[in-house]
Formats: sequence, C-alpha cells, structure tokens
Amino acid sequence: MLTDARQQIYEAKFEKFLANKKAKAGLDARKSLSNKEDFDIYTKGPGSPSKKSKRCKPFVDPSGP
Repeated sequence: MLTDARQQIYEAKFEKFLANKKAKAGLDARKSLSNKEDFDIYTKGPGSPSKKSKRCKPFVDPSGP
C-alpha cells in the first residue's frame, strides 16, 4: 500500500511539473513578443555612425601625437 501511495504522489507532482513547464513556455513567448525594439542604434558602440563614436577609435593612429 505504501508504494502505491508514493507512486500516486510522484505522478501528481510530475503532472504539476509538466503543467508549470508548459505555462512557463507560454509566458516566455508572450514576454518576448512584448519586448520593444532597440531604437538607439546610432549612439551605441564604437562602430556606430554617430559623431561621438567617430571620436573614439578602436585603434591608435601611429602618426598621431
């Protein structure tokens, strides 16, 4: 009788685990759809086409002071 009760508890926990896993996948999908697109692509990084990033070069000019 004890093994039967333990088996039922284990199966119930496993079903709950699977249900939570499916719910989390749905939540992650909705969360990824709600993320806004990054609009600030011109002022980030040394390779961006903004004026500020052109001042900081990734390499040192050997002819400079």
